[in-house]
Amino acid sequence: MANSARRVFHGSLDRHPPVRTILDALNFRLTRIVAINQRLGTRTTRQNFDLSLTEWRVLGVASALERASFQAIRDTLFMDKAQISRALKVLSSRGLITTSPCPEDGRQLLVSLTASGRVLHDKALAVSLQRNEADLSDLTPAEVEIFFDLLDRIARSVERQLADDAEQDIEDPSE
Repeated sequence: MANSARRVFHGSLDRHPPVRTILDALNFRLTRIVAINQRLGTRTTRQNFDLSLTEWRVLGVASALERASFQAIRDTLFMDKAQISRALKVLSSRGLITTSPCPEDGRQLLVSLTASGRVLHDKALAVSLQRNEADLSDLTPAEVEIFFDLLDRIARSVERQLADDAEQDIEDPSE
């Protein structure tokens, strides 16, 4: 079937541009960008810092949140416990982080960067900033500001959907 003969789908509120194929869908387009960025990021973090992309993300979030709990890292990254646990073990064995029990909840771990972890983080963050600059090079500063605002709004929307979905799972009497 030729593209011009494909059925066109519109969102119920007609906010989404026409979708003729999966290639036009927002989620597909975002996922594709993420996949490309992950491939580049994996290569960069492994070659330059001997970190997996997951290890870099855990290190970066632990830095951003300061004395971050395991749960806060997990909630921020939307990763499963095993992935984060493996990353924390590697980072700890390399002397990049320390973990300690959370005073409020002894079952939780608090993660902090060591001095060498901070140095590595700062170097990796500088490389990430260079990559971000390259990714955004076709946009004006005003467009970048609008783009980040739109990403934040979409993130809030999907987080609300996730929370609503979780509430429905809890309320589902059929389970």
